[in-house]
Amino acid sequence: MNWLKDKKGIYLLDTIIKQNDINPSCKIVLSQLIYFCDKSNDSSCNPSISYLSNRCGISKRKIIDIIERLIEKQYITRSMNYLSDTHYNASNTYNLTEKTLHLLEKDSDLSSPYSDVSSQSHSDFSSSLDSDFSSPMKKNNKKIKKESKKDVSLTYDDLISEYTQNTQLIETLHEFIKMRNLINAKLSNHALKILFTRLDNIAKDDDEKIKILEESILNNWKGVFPIKNKEKQNVAVATHQFDDEIDKEIKEQIKNESNQQ
Repeated sequence: MNWLKDKKGIYLLDTIIKQNDINPSCKIVLSQLIYFCDKSNDSSCNPSISYLSNRCGISKRKIIDIIERLIEKQYITRSMNYLSDTHYNASNTYNLTEKTLHLLEKDSDLSSPYSDVSSQSHSDFSSSLDSDFSSPMKKNNKKIKKESKKDVSLTYDDLISEYTQNTQLIETLHEFIKMRNLINAKLSNHALKILFTRLDNIAKDDDEKIKILEESILNNWKGVFPIKNKEKQNVAVATHQFDDEIDKEIKEQIKNESNQQ
């Protein structure tokens, strides 16, 4: 059957598939560039990164990395293009190297898209393709799970010890956590870290942090808030009382002088 006849798309040559110094993603992009060159009857082409990304189903960032890899391994070269009379980049031109042209000229059991396909070659490529895409995902998943377990394993004691060595502040933080549990508002590890940041922002030292926490504990507050400056209030009250006493003395003195007259 001629399944591929008159069908649009790229064809992965056996000689490209068998290259061991590039991964399957590189082979797909290289084959796409070969396809563009073949369509234009030339050994160069200038597709944009966006177009390559859409055609190959690979992210733009990954396409850029693949292009660099193909250049490094001498499968292609790149020529920078600029829009006329400007310094703005146009789509780069990619040239097939002698290495790649030699691979295209080599005899291969898959030299035609209409010939019998080697099941072994396809099987090997499919296996390596799955490995290429799944391995990074597996590693990332393992890393995420490991970090997640690490975060869960951290206790309040661990987090508080990292935050402060002040014994009184440590005890007060534990009392605050107990209060939160009693009002059914248990703190997560992340929430506790936010609490530390909040304390650092509103208090100038550990003593003030302790006072802030004690006020929240006393009032069953879920959060922590700056303490009102009671010293200023006390000074104002004392000053007012002193002024009243002065006024009283002056009035008494005036009254006595009047009586004497």
